[in-house]
Amino acid sequence: MVDAVLFDLDGTLADSGPLITQTISATMRELAGLVQPAHVYKRYVGPPLNSSFAHLGVAEADIHTYIEHYRAAYSKIHHETPAFEGVDDLLERVRDQGFGIALATSKIQDVAEEVVHNLGLTKYFDVLCGSQPGEVHLGKPAVVEAALNQLKGAEYLTEGAREDTGMNVPLRDDVVMVGDRIYDIEGARLHGIRTILVTWGDSWPEEEDLAWKTVATPDELVDLLTEVRKNGFVD
Repeated sequence: MVDAVLFDLDGTLADSGPLITQTISATMRELAGLVQPAHVYKRYVGPPLNSSFAHLGVAEADIHTYIEHYRAAYSKIHHETPAFEGVDDLLERVRDQGFGIALATSKIQDVAEEVVHNLGLTKYFDVLCGSQPGEVHLGKPAVVEAALNQLKGAEYLTEGAREDTGMNVPLRDDVVMVGDRIYDIEGARLHGIRTILVTWGDSWPEEEDLAWKTVATPDELVDLLTEVRKNGFVD
C-alpha cells in the first residue's frame, strides 16, 4: 500500500523561482560579467547549484566560489519566498489521509528548513531532508535516499544500484515522489519511486512525458494520491 509521499520544495510547494533566478542573474553579473535578465535562468530552478553553474560555463575550480556567492545573496531574501496557492490545504489533506510526508529537496538543509518554517508548513512533515553542506554534488538521489531512510527507518538502495541508470531498479509500491522537474523524476527513479509532476509552477512539457502522472492543481494531486492509496499504482 502507498503510505508515504516525498515532496520537492522549489517549484512544487514554494514559488521560489523568481528569487532563485534573480540571485543567479546577480551572481553571474557580479562574478562573470554576464548581464542577462533573470527569466533567462528559469531552467536552473530545481537542479543542484553545482550542475547549474557548470552548465552556465563556470570552470570547475570556480564553482565553489559561485555557490558561496549565490548562497550569501540568497540568504538575505529567501524569507520572502511565497507558497503556491492551496499548498497548506493540500498538505493538510494528505496528512489527514494517513500518509507519511517527507521533504526531499536539493536546497541546502538549513535553508530548506527555514523556508518551510516561514511558510508555516513544518507541522505537516515527518521528515525534512535537504542537501548537506559539502554533499550538494550528490544531487537529488542522495536527498531521496536520506528522506527514505528517515521516513521508513531502513536502507533502501544498495551501493550497486546507486550506480545504475535506474531502469533496472524494481518499482516500489509504498512511496511516491511529488515534484516539478526531471531532477525529481530521475532522483526518485534510482530508488524505484514513481514521480507525479505538478505543473502549477513553470511548465516543462518535454519533462512531463517522463513522469508517472502529471497534475495541474492541488485538488488533482489530492485526488490522485487518494486513488493510489486505495487502489495502488495503475500504470
